[in-house]
Amino acid sequence: MKKFIVFITALSFLLTVCSVSNMLAGATSKSEKNYWPPVIYKSCTEHGFYRTIVITTSGTTNNLGCNPTASAIDAALGNAFVSTDCPPGSLSVSDGPVVIVGCNYSQTRTWTASDACGGDATASRTVTWIVKDAGPFVSISFTTNDPGCNPSAAVIDGALGVAGVTNGCGNVVVTVTTSTVQASGCTRTQTRTWTATDDCNNFVTATRFLSWTEDLIPPTIAINGTGTNLGCNPTTSMINLALGIATANDNCGSASLLQTNGPVIASGCNRSQTRSWMATDLCGNGFATSRTVTWTEDITPPVFNPVANITQSPDPGMFSAVVNIIIPTVADNCGGVQINGVRSDNLPLTNPYPIGQTTITWTAMDACSNISSVIQTITIGDTQAPVILYCPVLPAECFTENSTYTIPVLLASDNWGIQSISYLISGATSREGRNNNASGLFNPGTSIINWTITDLAGNITTCTTNVVIDKVNVVIPDTYAANITEAIGSPNTIYIGYGGSSVTLTANATSSVSPNSFSYKWTIGSPGGPKIGTGPTITVSPSTTTTFYVSIKDVNNCTPLAQSAKQVRVTDIRCGTDKVWVCEMQKNGSGKSICISTAKVSDLSAGSYLGQCTDPVTRSVQVDETTELKNSFSIIASPNPSPGSFELRILTANTEQPILIRTIDMMGRVIDIKKNVAGQILRLGKDYKPGIFIIEAIQGNQRAIIKVIKIGNQIN
Repeated sequence: MKKFIVFITALSFLLTVCSVSNMLAGATSKSEKNYWPPVIYKSCTEHGFYRTIVITTSGTTNNLGCNPTASAIDAALGNAFVSTDCPPGSLSVSDGPVVIVGCNYSQTRTWTASDACGGDATASRTVTWIVKDAGPFVSISFTTNDPGCNPSAAVIDGALGVAGVTNGCGNVVVTVTTSTVQASGCTRTQTRTWTATDDCNNFVTATRFLSWTEDLIPPTIAINGTGTNLGCNPTTSMINLALGIATANDNCGSASLLQTNGPVIASGCNRSQTRSWMATDLCGNGFATSRTVTWTEDITPPVFNPVANITQSPDPGMFSAVVNIIIPTVADNCGGVQINGVRSDNLPLTNPYPIGQTTITWTAMDACSNISSVIQTITIGDTQAPVILYCPVLPAECFTENSTYTIPVLLASDNWGIQSISYLISGATSREGRNNNASGLFNPGTSIINWTITDLAGNITTCTTNVVIDKVNVVIPDTYAANITEAIGSPNTIYIGYGGSSVTLTANATSSVSPNSFSYKWTIGSPGGPKIGTGPTITVSPSTTTTFYVSIKDVNNCTPLAQSAKQVRVTDIRCGTDKVWVCEMQKNGSGKSICISTAKVSDLSAGSYLGQCTDPVTRSVQVDETTELKNSFSIIASPNPSPGSFELRILTANTEQPILIRTIDMMGRVIDIKKNVAGQILRLGKDYKPGIFIIEAIQGNQRAIIKVIKIGNQIN
């Protein structure tokens, strides 16, 4: 009974073990000593007896590390042997494929065993390793390759940079080393190194070398110039040499040098100019300096103020004179003038001066050696001017026909003797002479004789004489009776039956002397006839043709050379009650005498006039006693050309026979007809259009023509 129980127990154990063995089939384990316990597989026979198959494996390691060889992998996969309760059967081995995940590799080896009892069992062994031939990759990032001059620690650190590491698989260990700063002159260097090592001891090294300049000292400037005070009027090249040439030096190498020239500064005659330099080294340290030169610009010599010559009499009982010499003054734009005087006899300036002339040459030199000079004459001798004993004075002279007048002679004396007397006449007369008698031709008006008397020493005395030549002229202009006009009647004519019964005569007196006043005496018939007026104007009412004379004197009791007179004609043109004769101009140019009412006179056609056709319209002319009538028959027209009317004067010896005046245009048409008498003036052409006209004068069998030109209309 007890044994049974043991059997059952054993059976239960067997079953249990069998069950467990089925679950553990193929399991492996690892020890630190690479000892692998056998794998026990349990199987149950059909009789229920307990049987075992034991597979024992062996290998070098389960983890081969990095890049093992094939033999190392095979050794690590190992071998196996089998033990069994039954006679042994077979043992087979198979290797699985290499499994690759990234850099991680693994492989499994499996053994299968069987016994004679029909039992079997399996066992396997898996090893792992890493395959990695390349090391890590290091990349460096940095802020700049050139940190420039005097960088800060932060700038240097940023320029040395930081490294980034990449690795295909596994872990990486990075070490960083930074060297100390090395100095060589102004150059500074520093090195930073990174080393990256992976699990397979592959490593890579990266190095960054940095260089910069450390310079806080500015450059220096050396200037080479000739001098700072150039004196007077230097040339441009002299100024440039004085301003100098500069060179720049720097403790760390080269330095740039900038040169600038300032403008020339002027203050009066003083000039100055500054040249500046700025030196800058490679680190931007700067140093500035300048050089100023001065000079005087003056090319203008001093100017002497007026220097008066000195004329002085000898000292009493001496043949010389002590003269007070005053040093002249000068004006100079820059000042600093020295004045020196040298006598022509080389004696000191303070010595007495002999009779005659001595010159002093004054020389002025300014600070820039500009020189000017002036000569002063010292004359010791006669200083007394001539004395005029009589300077001619004469009253106003009346004009004479030959214009020649006698002037009293000038009288003068001198202590040494007179060298010359001369005169110069100006004003109304211009002439000159070199004696004391200025008699001769003088024109009307006021002439001034300027006398000059010079003695042997050259002293001069002057005086003046006024010569007044008084020429009186009188003109009695034409006048018309009331209601009589130039168009219908003659001047200085009273028409009985029409118009006024009187005319007013005016004497217009002028003189070459101003101011002046005149006295008048009007007489009838002759200058000695009955006096009828004493003013410049009289109104007369003669009943027959009468000549009126005017005699004139001015304040100097001078009279005109010719007697002035005006004839007033009286003609009776009545032909009935309130009717008068008129000469009516016909279309063919001839005149026809007709008797018309006085009320119709104003309606007369152009060219018609008062009186019968045998009574011409006349206009008298002033003729003085000097007028000479020529025996020729001619026409004078003035002005010609004319912008207004023409004054026609007919010159003829026949004073009785009427004259016919015709105006003919260039088409041959008669545009105007007038009658005149000899010795009188006719005005015509006022209303003519601009153009060329022929004026024809006919008296008996005599004929004269003249061409006149009208250039425009003018009211006169």
